[in-house]
Amino acid sequence: MKSEKFRLPAHWAAALVNDDETPFDYGDAEDHAAYKQFTQEHLHLGYFTVLKEAESYFATVHDATEYGVLPCAVVDLLFVPYF
Repeated sequence: MKSEKFRLPAHWAAALVNDDETPFDYGDAEDHAAYKQFTQEHLHLGYFTVLKEAESYFATVHDATEYGVLPCAVVDLLFVPYF
């Protein structure tokens, strides 16, 4: 399995990279559920890291769209598989 770039909601970055879900404490429960579903499908296979040149930008379609996340600010993260 190779490393892969994902375009994901910027507000998910801290949780994905640092395993810090506190930003969801005051947010939308549906968004947190979408995050949980995404991580259940991906995090057991590897981890996410921020690309050096990563800057947030607005995207109408991103890799969390299929989980019900609306257009939002996103950041490109690199998924690194364990094996």
